[in-house]
Amino acid sequence: MRARLFQPALPVRDRAPTWELAVRRYGRHKPLPQAAGEIGLDEIRGRLLLEQFSAELTRVPPPELEHSERTVVPEALEQRPRPAP
Repeated sequence: MRARLFQPALPVRDRAPTWELAVRRYGRHKPLPQAAGEIGLDEIRGRLLLEQFSAELTRVPPPELEHSERTVVPEALEQRPRPAP
């Protein structure tokens, strides 16, 4: 059985424009038509890219949750005496 390879959420051709659009829209607080126009996109395509970007961000689990599920505490650490007050 072959292992499934990781497939990125955004197609390769959309990564750079999505990043540039997100920086201009959210980082520089520009209106969407202006931000999209500055990088050569129309408003409809820009809106689709940002909606896809936002949807994919919500699918990623927070690092704290992912880390806590994989963390195993050795027994020696669990039984360590507490320091005196």
